[in-house]
Amino acid sequence: AMCLLDFAAAVSNGAIDLAALPALPDEEVMARLTALRGIGSWTAKMCLIFVLQREDVLPFEDGAFMQSFRWLHGMKKPGRETVIRRCKKWKPYASIAARYMYRALDMGMTKIPFTQRFCISGRGADGR
Repeated sequence: AMCLLDFAAAVSNGAIDLAALPALPDEEVMARLTALRGIGSWTAKMCLIFVLQREDVLPFEDGAFMQSFRWLHGMKKPGRETVIRRCKKWKPYASIAARYMYRALDMGMTKIPFTQRFCISGRGADGR
């Protein structure tokens, strides 16, 4: 509760100007938000992706994203550097790719191994 009160006070006293965030680069938005108590990298990235509609944010701290990433790449525990390296090809649209990853998870697609669901031949596991 104190974090919410601190955030409200920061907005009220002008320490953070929410109206200015859309005009700032991603790194500056991250710096300003994470300077506030209770707001970490995950929260700042979710704000960039879902509130400010930024196109190139890689949410590797997010559990849902990582679940989909592991499904897509067939990995058990990829490290941060591995995720960043593999996702470089998504630039400058990492947020958009991440949204597709979230959607795959929401639709239950990640329950079937990616290699079974999508075969290289263009046919699914059922031969169609």
